[in-house]
Amino acid sequence: VNYLNACSSHDMSPDILRKALLGAILYGKPLVVDTMDVDLSDSLASFFDAIEPALYERLMAKTLLQNDNFVSLIRPSDGDAYKANNFQADRVLGFQYMLLTNARIPSSFLLENHFVIQLLPESG
Repeated sequence: VNYLNACSSHDMSPDILRKALLGAILYGKPLVVDTMDVDLSDSLASFFDAIEPALYERLMAKTLLQNDNFVSLIRPSDGDAYKANNFQADRVLGFQYMLLTNARIPSSFLLENHFVIQLLPESG
């Protein structure tokens, strides 16, 4: 799991976010962005779009994974592990984007644009 705290300017900086996204795609694992209890609905797209225009839209529509569209995110400085030919289709298909919040009432943006799962504490 590649976990990022959306309230951290370091975690959400374009290069850290780009590498976390690429790593999750490369290894077929989840990219988890935790908004804590903060409503960042207006900021989510801008975090991703600072890397590449309309990146958040392509991520949400899952077109980022089609036809190796994610290759545009690779930079020469990323090293050999991130070369385009190292991305295997079966691993890419394992990629998931997850948004975490512990807000009591998630924003309408989150409810309308994400598959929401509410976890309730165990009654005991």
